[in-house]
Amino acid sequence: MRDLLSRGIGIHHGGLLPIIKEVVEILFARGLVKVLFATETFAMGVNMPAKCVVFSSIRKHDGRSFRDILPGEYTQMAGRAGRRGLDSTGTVIILSGDSLPEQNTLHTMILGVPGKLTSQFRLTYNMILNLLRVEALRVEEMIKRSFSENSSQRLLPENQQKVIESEKLLSTLQRLDCDRCTTDINAHYNDINEVVELNQKLMNMAHFYPSSIGVLLKAAPLQALESGRISQIKTYFVLALVTPDVKSGACDVDNQAVIPLWPPRTESVLVEDGVYELRAIPATSISLVTDSVIKVNVDAIVEQHRISSMQGAIAALSQTSQEWMEKGNAIPEVDWSKIRSLDFQEALQRRNTIMERNSDRECLSCPNFIPHYTIIHGEQVLRANIANLKLAISEQNLELIPDYEQRIEVLKDLKFIDENSTVLLKGRVACEINSANELVLTELILENTLANYEPEEVVALLSCFVFQEKTDVEPLIPPKLQEGRDTIQVINDRVGRVQDRHKVASEEFRSELKFGLTEVVYEWAKGMPFEQITALTDVPEGTIVRCITRLDETCREVRDAARVIGDARLFKKMEEAQLKIKRDIVFAASLYF
Repeated sequence: MRDLLSRGIGIHHGGLLPIIKEVVEILFARGLVKVLFATETFAMGVNMPAKCVVFSSIRKHDGRSFRDILPGEYTQMAGRAGRRGLDSTGTVIILSGDSLPEQNTLHTMILGVPGKLTSQFRLTYNMILNLLRVEALRVEEMIKRSFSENSSQRLLPENQQKVIESEKLLSTLQRLDCDRCTTDINAHYNDINEVVELNQKLMNMAHFYPSSIGVLLKAAPLQALESGRISQIKTYFVLALVTPDVKSGACDVDNQAVIPLWPPRTESVLVEDGVYELRAIPATSISLVTDSVIKVNVDAIVEQHRISSMQGAIAALSQTSQEWMEKGNAIPEVDWSKIRSLDFQEALQRRNTIMERNSDRECLSCPNFIPHYTIIHGEQVLRANIANLKLAISEQNLELIPDYEQRIEVLKDLKFIDENSTVLLKGRVACEINSANELVLTELILENTLANYEPEEVVALLSCFVFQEKTDVEPLIPPKLQEGRDTIQVINDRVGRVQDRHKVASEEFRSELKFGLTEVVYEWAKGMPFEQITALTDVPEGTIVRCITRLDETCREVRDAARVIGDARLFKKMEEAQLKIKRDIVFAASLYF
C-alpha cells in the first residue's frame, strides 16, 4: 500500500485496516492520491469529490444475488464526479467490457426514479425488555414514532375527523319502521352478504378447474397490483349490456352501492336503452353463471372489435333477459356438480344451506322489502366504514404489533417476563446485551456455561456472536472450545424452536453464529502478533479488527450482566478478557481525532 500511495494510487474497501483507510481518505482529500480504486461505500456519506468517476461494472452482488445498480446507487456514486470550485463539469465513465449494456438498462439506471426511503426500524428483544421496565414509554408509542408508521400517523387527524362525521351521519339515517322487517331483516342481510362472499370464492375457484365455467368470451391479461405483483384472480373479457352513462364514464359503479342480493332478480338484468361495452372483469365480480348459452364470434368481438358481432350478441342477450322476465322465474344457474373439487363443493353446500335457512324469513313477505333492504344496506355499509376507520387509528393497526405480540410470547415462554409482562431476572440480564443475540447469550450466562473456561477461551467462544462474514478456512479449535461451541449451538437450537413455535420471523440464528474466527481470537487473546494472526484465516484484516472491536463491546456487556446477577468471578473474568484483546493495532487511535 505504501508503494502504491507513493505513486498517487490508492485502494479503499472494508477489508483494509481502519488506520490504512483513514490514511487513504486523508491523502485523497488533500489531492495527493490521483487514482482511487474504491467500493461504493466510499461514495456513501463522505465528502470526497473527484474529477472523474469510472464504473468497472454496472452489476453488483447485494448479498443475495447479482443485480443491476439501482438508480439511487448510481446517482450517489456518479454524483462524486465534479469538484466544487475546480471543475465546471464532472465525467462519468462506464466500462463495457466484452459487451455493451442494454439501452433500457442504462436508461433505467441513469434516469430512473430512485427507490423510496423505507424504514429499517425493527423490534428487538432488548428494546422490548428495556421499554417494559420504563413506565413512561410503552412499546406501542415507540412503534408509532418510527418512520414505518409515518404515513399512517400523518392520516390520523383526518381519519379521526371522518369517524366523527360518519357517526353523526349514522345518527341521522332513516330508521326502519316495519313490523315485518324489523324482526329478522338484519339477520337476513348478514346471511345474504355471506352468500355473496361465498359466490366470489366459488367463481375464483372455478377457473382453476378445467372446462368448468366455459368461455366468457375469453381470458383477459392478468392485472398488476400497486405493489407490482401480478393478481392471482382470473380476469375475463365480457361483453356487457350497460347504460350509456356507464359506458361513457359519466356514471361510475361504486362497489359499496351494489346491494347484496341472492339469487339475482330477473329485473336486475334489464337495461333501458342499453349499449354494449367490452370490459375485463375479475372472476370475483361474476354474480352468477347461467345455463343459457348464446353463440357469439369471440374473435370478431375481442380481436377485431366488429360492431355487427357485438350488436348481434347484445340483441340475443336482451332477448334472453326478456324471456326470463316473461317466465317470472329466477335466472337459471349452471349445474356445478361436474366440479369435483372438495373445497368448491363444500363452499357450494354452505351457500345452499344458508339460502334454505333464509327461504322463510318474515321480512321477505313485506311488500316494501327492497326499499327496506336498501335502508339496512346503507346503515351496514356506514357501520363497516366506521369500524375500518377506528381500526386504522387504533394501535392494533400498527405494522409491527403482530411481531411485538409474538415476541412477547417468546419472552414469556423462556421466562424472561411473567404473565403480567413484568421483567424477571433473565430479562434484566438481557437488557444489558445490545451487540449480540440477547436470548442465546443470556441463557449461556445463566446456565453458567462460561465458568469452566479461561478468559481467552471465553472471548474466543463469544466471537461467534459478532463475526458475520464467510470464510473457507476451517479454524483449528482445541477440544475444550469444541465442547463450548456445541453447547452454544444446542442453546441456539432450543431458542430457535421456541421462536418457530410462536411464529416469530426467522432471524437465521444458526447462520449468524459463525465460529470462523474462533481460532484467530483465541490466539490474539493469548498474545500472538497481528502479522501471524492474518496467516490463520482468509478473512481480511479490516474484518478481523472490526470483529475484535465489537467483541470488546460484547465482553463489556457480559461483564455488566455478571454484575446484575452478582457473579463476581464472571465479572473479573470478562475484565481480564477485555485486557487480553485490547492491544496493538486493533485498538490504534483514529487519525481524525
